[in-house]
Amino acid sequence: MNTKIFKSVLKKALIAIMFLASFSACKNELKVNADGEAQAIIYGVLDPYDSVQVFRVTKSFSGEGDPQSYAKNPDSNYFNEVDLVLVESLFGNEVRRMNLIKTEITNKDAGEFFGPNQIIYNAYPSKNPGEPMYLNPEADFRLEGTVDGKSVGGSFSIVKENPAIPFFFYSSNKFQRFWGRSLTLINGSKVNDLTFDLTFPRGTKVGGIKLLFTYEEFYEGETEAVVKVLEFELGEKIFDNAQDPKPTEIKFTGRSFYERIAAIIPDAAETPNLLYRKAGPVDFKMIAVSEDLFYYRQVKNSSEGIAQDRPEYTNVENGFGVLAGRQIVTMNQQLVAHGNPATEVLLSKFSDDELATGVILGLTGAKGFCSDPSHNLGSSCR
Repeated sequence: MNTKIFKSVLKKALIAIMFLASFSACKNELKVNADGEAQAIIYGVLDPYDSVQVFRVTKSFSGEGDPQSYAKNPDSNYFNEVDLVLVESLFGNEVRRMNLIKTEITNKDAGEFFGPNQIIYNAYPSKNPGEPMYLNPEADFRLEGTVDGKSVGGSFSIVKENPAIPFFFYSSNKFQRFWGRSLTLINGSKVNDLTFDLTFPRGTKVGGIKLLFTYEEFYEGETEAVVKVLEFELGEKIFDNAQDPKPTEIKFTGRSFYERIAAIIPDAAETPNLLYRKAGPVDFKMIAVSEDLFYYRQVKNSSEGIAQDRPEYTNVENGFGVLAGRQIVTMNQQLVAHGNPATEVLLSKFSDDELATGVILGLTGAKGFCSDPSHNLGSSCR
């Protein structure tokens, strides 16, 4: 595996583990299995836009003692033999089978569990040239096979693509007016509020949108800028009927953007050797979560500690955990996937100036952001 592909797999695996771990917290009390046999706990969340589908397969603790000591022992967490296949079917006909490949990842903080190495299982679906997705969202999926000779599996569906909508998520003209131009959060001395009219595809139980803000930091003695990306939650909607998610409106205030910058980014005076910061492009990330994952989250959000109590919600046969679907894409990814050129959206002139000076809201003037030299401000970028 070349370095570029390996880094991509590692990044997705780490994200998947953090994502899944956030849904698998339980009480700190260790429970012994009634039958004295370790049970399979399987987590897999499919995204048809991902080239790597990540699964985590562990076993429940069986025995007496401190749960932390079990958690830090790899032998207490993994089965010796895992033989699992992801099956994709369409209209009741099997389309393809994808073997799960055992993969060891590193650079994982141990925390309550063992580290730095952990084992995950990856499926690598292929796609046809020119198509944006690696899995068919209209298909049904099944995980089947054995762990240490015991049959496990589960059937599930994922978030569907909506063929009537040109992009995975669609926004009204209110959104399209600034897309490809600039994002106007400040217009003169007025703070703008934005409204997103979004339509999510079938199978979406929870739909949400985030703003991605890229910026650069320049330091004394360094020739390369440090690129950073902040993600801002703009809002989400829980739908009554996942098979018919109604168009929804999500509002975002311009002031909240500057408030979050002020809260997250340290002042320039508190950042050693910082010369200045420079605002970069913004993008929007849309997220759709399937019903199985939503209900699993609802159950698990009320518990804390190590993930070894049997989950109260599961769709895994002869085991526990969740097999579900979600889609996470940015607007630029969608543009490119559907044959359109990528576009760069920057902050508008007044929005950029406010970030640098804080003259209107008084929130970000100390953060060290410069503004475009054409704006003729004292904080112009070099």
